[in-house]
Amino acid sequence: MKKSISVILTLVMLLGITAIAPVTADAAMNSTQISLYKNKLRDVLKYPLSYVSLFNKNDIEKCSFTVLDVDDNGVDDLVIKLDSTYIAAQVTYYYTVKNNSFVFMGTTGVNCDYYKDGYIKSRASHNQGPGNLVWPYSIMFYGEYSQKFLVAANVYDAEKDHPMANVGNGGYKAYLDYDDDGIIYYVDGEPYTKKEYDSFVNSYIPSKNKKSVSWQKINNTNINNLGKPTAVKLNRGTLSLGVGENYGLVKSFVPNFANQSVTWTSSNSSVATVDKNGKVVGKKSGTANVTVKSANGKTATCKVTVKPAPTSVKTNPTSLKLGAGEKYTISESTSSGSYANAANLRWTSSDTGVATVAKTAGTNKAVITAKKAGTTNITIKTYNGKSYTCKLTVYPAPASVKLSASNITLSRGKSYTISETTNSGTYANAANLKWSSSNNTFATVTKAGGNKATIKGINKGTAYIKITLFNGKTAQCKVTVK
Repeated sequence: MKKSISVILTLVMLLGITAIAPVTADAAMNSTQISLYKNKLRDVLKYPLSYVSLFNKNDIEKCSFTVLDVDDNGVDDLVIKLDSTYIAAQVTYYYTVKNNSFVFMGTTGVNCDYYKDGYIKSRASHNQGPGNLVWPYSIMFYGEYSQKFLVAANVYDAEKDHPMANVGNGGYKAYLDYDDDGIIYYVDGEPYTKKEYDSFVNSYIPSKNKKSVSWQKINNTNINNLGKPTAVKLNRGTLSLGVGENYGLVKSFVPNFANQSVTWTSSNSSVATVDKNGKVVGKKSGTANVTVKSANGKTATCKVTVKPAPTSVKTNPTSLKLGAGEKYTISESTSSGSYANAANLRWTSSDTGVATVAKTAGTNKAVITAKKAGTTNITIKTYNGKSYTCKLTVYPAPASVKLSASNITLSRGKSYTISETTNSGTYANAANLKWSSSNNTFATVTKAGGNKATIKGINKGTAYIKITLFNGKTAQCKVTVK
């Protein structure tokens, strides 16, 4: 079953192409590229039948194009997707410019997904597979020496109840359905389990490497505007900083392959400055508008509010206890009236063997994960060097849990406070305790302070109140309501 993998990897090596290549940023198109790409698009628009037979000429403007560095060599390529035909003859064409010359790179099917390192997931042109869940497709890459697209793997599926189940690879055969889920997963003609299938595919095209693509319809307006953004955007519309703090604003374009040239300005540079890369620096308390402007006049603005720099910082809570394996979300706050942007906060643990801490992006919080019994210091540090330490004690995880009562009787409308305890020497933080009722019609339970909860009788009947710890240990109390 694994033979095809080694064969494919060997093929890649023999062709002189590595499976993992350096990732390069998409480069802005130069004037030669823009001119050549415009001419090609005009040719497709004027003579569509030269590219695809049985093509409905009136449908050409339903087709699309984009500019994308397909092979990750630092040069933006022209991609033309002709996906409106009478038959399954849809095709995607690829062109590039080398040494100021126009070069044809080959074709794939339509509806492709594009990934870093030059990989393409080329889906079948006419068979949409079982409910679009699993597609027949090929994993392809552009060969540096062959100068064409090569197949790294062919992937085919067969689903028990799908009309295409009896087409290709002999159709659906139950004895090849290793997961017994009604689907057979093939890689290069060999059946796989879903886990093996996903592992193999993701080794070539992990989802994190998928590229964002902006498609545009093939019409004169879009062709004439090739290289010009229709809009420019910023990742933030508002921004708060402390005096002396900095933050890098990130620009983006519609479409994303537009000319990247911009200028940055601040409406009040005594409050906040901005450099050519979009880095904003807070200078003094006040507000300023930071604007990015494209070469053709499109703009986007971020309102920047600058507050005093922190004179102190502290954590909430100031000390903490957890059980091994438990998680807890900690937060921070600065001195009154001051500010420190969440992007610049630094969280650390003095002993990562006892507990680790991971910043929660875009917030003033972080998630602590207890690893083993012991103590460690969780420290928060602001951009201007102010810091605070929370002492964390980690105990063994509970092996059991008990409630203060195992059987109680209540009248309707009456309440009872119940509490929990873990076995000796262990710990479970109150923030992670989960209380539940088996039947809220008869009795409800509401989490209270610390390790307590309030049970309330609602209607005559019986319910069970359950406590669940972070590691799945449980205990329950029978509640009878009169």
